[in-house]
Amino acid sequence: MHLVRKFASKVNYSFIYCLPLGFAFAAAPVYLEEGRFIFTAGFIPLAFLHCAGFMLLDFIMRFLIMKAAEKSNTIETPGIFDRFMNLPVSVLFIGLLIFICWLPSLIALYPGTVINDTWGQLIQFLRFQSGANALYDHHPVVSTLIMGWTIVSLQEIFYDWQIAFFIYVLIQAFLTGLAFAVSVWYAYRHLKTGKCTAIFMFLAYSILPIYPASVQTISKDALSTWAFVIFAVLIMEGVRTEGNVFSSWKYLLSVTILALFCSLTRKVNPYVVLLSLLVLLVFIRHKRFFLLIPIMAVSIIMFGLLPHLFSRYGVEPGGKQEMFSIPFQQTARYVEDYPDDITHEEYLAIDHLLYMEDLVDRYNPISADGVKGFWELGETDDYVRYLKAWFAEGLRHPFAYVDAFNAMLAGWFSFEEYDPMMNMDSHSQLNTDYLPDYITMRDEPFDESAAFYQNMFDVIYGIPVLNLLFTYGFYAILIPAFSLWTTIIHHRQRKKHDWLALVPMLSSLILGCFLAPLSVYSEGRRYLYPLTYTMPLMIAWCVFICKSAVASHLQKG
Repeated sequence: MHLVRKFASKVNYSFIYCLPLGFAFAAAPVYLEEGRFIFTAGFIPLAFLHCAGFMLLDFIMRFLIMKAAEKSNTIETPGIFDRFMNLPVSVLFIGLLIFICWLPSLIALYPGTVINDTWGQLIQFLRFQSGANALYDHHPVVSTLIMGWTIVSLQEIFYDWQIAFFIYVLIQAFLTGLAFAVSVWYAYRHLKTGKCTAIFMFLAYSILPIYPASVQTISKDALSTWAFVIFAVLIMEGVRTEGNVFSSWKYLLSVTILALFCSLTRKVNPYVVLLSLLVLLVFIRHKRFFLLIPIMAVSIIMFGLLPHLFSRYGVEPGGKQEMFSIPFQQTARYVEDYPDDITHEEYLAIDHLLYMEDLVDRYNPISADGVKGFWELGETDDYVRYLKAWFAEGLRHPFAYVDAFNAMLAGWFSFEEYDPMMNMDSHSQLNTDYLPDYITMRDEPFDESAAFYQNMFDVIYGIPVLNLLFTYGFYAILIPAFSLWTTIIHHRQRKKHDWLALVPMLSSLILGCFLAPLSVYSEGRRYLYPLTYTMPLMIAWCVFICKSAVASHLQKG
């Protein structure tokens, strides 16, 4: 216990990361409300108050993690729990238990929630099935085909769209439960973080209502992220073994299959996957060149084979504007703030893509959808001319760009409620020529049970301290920052690149959230799935690192 107190009472200079986070979280509500930063007399005290709160949270989490780490270093006689975790069917059994814990929530939210983008994907599939040349890669074609084929096939069997939705949700929930079970099993068997950590992970996945509320959404994000969890586990194992596991063909095949599935079902994932694998290739010393197999497989299929197939079979590619949410927002802010400081050439370059006439009216500081739209806006040459104008204007008035960037990111640094989609009110992409609009409404008694579940969610969110578990900033910033800081402060003791295990989550945050077209609006919540789904895994990794630090300290002592 003395060792735990020694580690936990040591703040480890946590103010180094808590102080900038304090200022960011204090500024976020101003950006969300006003679209720009407005300094007030209370801002600095509020920022330091946030910093103090984050340091307290850091202290509590570090104390609990060090306690779990010390306990996991204690040699105990194997008991029932250990024998169970060593059974070949333990993952299946844990996954089934998690799924059973979710069932009441899934039934209450029957038939599940089809998000607005998915309505568009289902319409695409139905038109494609009827022989029309309808596929469009704004959303991943593979996720469109998987969701469309599964749901339409179920509807043809049961003659009821809502039953088809619900069965799809059950399948998705079971697969997600299995992925979570893999992370629990991995933490216990390979990270050897002990019984307490495994039980914590299981309870977090089973009890926190954000998980069943998330897996009941019918979306490309929920389809892809259960596989992302297992991919993150495999990356973690590569870091833990310092690359020795890379020579296993079973491991490489698993990494390759999961990397491809993640990449094919979510637009940002090819970049997340390749960045994760390339960073390992650079920093891991042992047998790292085996990683070229999944890297080449993802690169060839995603950037070579798929474009060729799309061109051959008439699949319309997604618009280039999807990668320009931040620059377009910065340009719109510039036009709003400095309309008289735009040259004729810059005006024409912007107008070719963004249509200057009503650009300011369409500009929303915290959502890029109004500016970028959803369809291809121009040719490659138009983007080249635009980028020249964007760069020149940024040099003249950089603070306009800073304000626009901060406003877009503010949602991730906020304590806004993380309330996954639980209704189908947003269905503008539903085409009633193909699907009846009544399927967006829950029948009795499920309209009442869904309302009860939403009310329960809101009541828990209203409980001080506990409501932190229901906020954007907790999953998007606080847990990743804490985990990364933990790897940094113990680097000297372990002399290993432990931060590499967090690269999938961090790259998903940077590429999937920070560059997203929105944050706090309802569908922005799904961008956080990779972070919420892996939160217990990141904490388990912190226990693993601290466990090694405790062992090292005991050896020296």
